[in-house]
Amino acid sequence: MNPFFYKSKQRTGQIIIEAIIASSVLVVGLLGITALLASSFRMNRVVSDDYIATYLAAEGIEVVKNIIDHNLIIKANPWYSGLTCSGNTCNFEVDYGNTTPIPLFGTPRNILLSSANGFYGYASGSPTNFTRMITVTFPSQYWNGSTYYGINVRSRVEWSSGGFRSSVVLEDMFFDWRPKT
Repeated sequence: MNPFFYKSKQRTGQIIIEAIIASSVLVVGLLGITALLASSFRMNRVVSDDYIATYLAAEGIEVVKNIIDHNLIIKANPWYSGLTCSGNTCNFEVDYGNTTPIPLFGTPRNILLSSANGFYGYASGSPTNFTRMITVTFPSQYWNGSTYYGINVRSRVEWSSGGFRSSVVLEDMFFDWRPKT
């Protein structure tokens, strides 16, 4: 009997086993890369939504600041005119296109994204996942007997992304520090 024939007969199934193992390693590697890419795309969307929501919340505070500055320029009395309601805490929707805040008595509307100019607002555009509520609070410690000299403004933006509900809250205090003329 030939010794070479005997050795080759023992190794006949080895190539198939090596091919199965190599293809299994390749499939597991490709699945891992695919899962990593899918997770990366999902996290990219989450980070993008966080970024947009933070700036929408900051814009809400800035709109309130613009209303206060407008009141001071026209010498409105009180300086927080338009930001009041029947209680010490008031909820509003604000938009750069409108100088007066819109009182909010229920759930906030979705902010719209204008395809014409890329601006967010309530006038026109396609609905987004974002809602914004501005809460103005008149703390009793800032009451001097006739008017408030300080107000607390909180801007809350909520949205849903990837099946999760998220929110960003920014808060600022505004004071009537300007001398009366």
